[in-house]
Amino acid sequence: MKYHRGFTLLEIMLVLVVISLGSMVVVMSLPDSSQDDVQQTAERLYQRLQLLSEDAIFSGRTYGLYVDEKKHEFRFLMLSGEGWKPLESTSEINGVLTAEEGISFRFEPGGGVWNNPERLFSQESLFEEMDFPEDDDKKPIPPPQVFILSSGDVTPFSIQFWADSTPDSLWLVATAEDGELHIQTPSENDDEAS
Repeated sequence: MKYHRGFTLLEIMLVLVVISLGSMVVVMSLPDSSQDDVQQTAERLYQRLQLLSEDAIFSGRTYGLYVDEKKHEFRFLMLSGEGWKPLESTSEINGVLTAEEGISFRFEPGGGVWNNPERLFSQESLFEEMDFPEDDDKKPIPPPQVFILSSGDVTPFSIQFWADSTPDSLWLVATAEDGELHIQTPSENDDEAS
């Protein structure tokens, strides 16, 4: 009579351990989706600012960006005869960009000139002294912190984006002192740091 031998409990446990270690390695090597969300948010902001800059040149309009860190959103504004208004929904560009949960950002206005206490102009809105009629019914729209001028220039600012899970991996959307808009990836930021 032939003896049929099966698997021992130890052999089965060993196979399960090898399979679980293999699956853990695969899961750990998958890209972090929160980094993808950070990249998408930074690129969306950059692209909208680029579109508004181009539209400002062609239409002769002045646009603005108000960064609301409490609400976690970026509001795009347009200067009209009545003052600053939210970008209309008829525009191809959505007037509000909201950062997803798990994404943090830090807004810093201006560069050296705008942060200089001895500067010629104050940092408040360039258009505050103009006499625009106000509706008492509506809540006043705060003036933008970033101006997109009809020349296509953007006032200096920088916004750093990062995922809460990886705070050392920063995306940067900024304008230089010359008014040109830039976006930097985490690897470009690392290259500049070293």
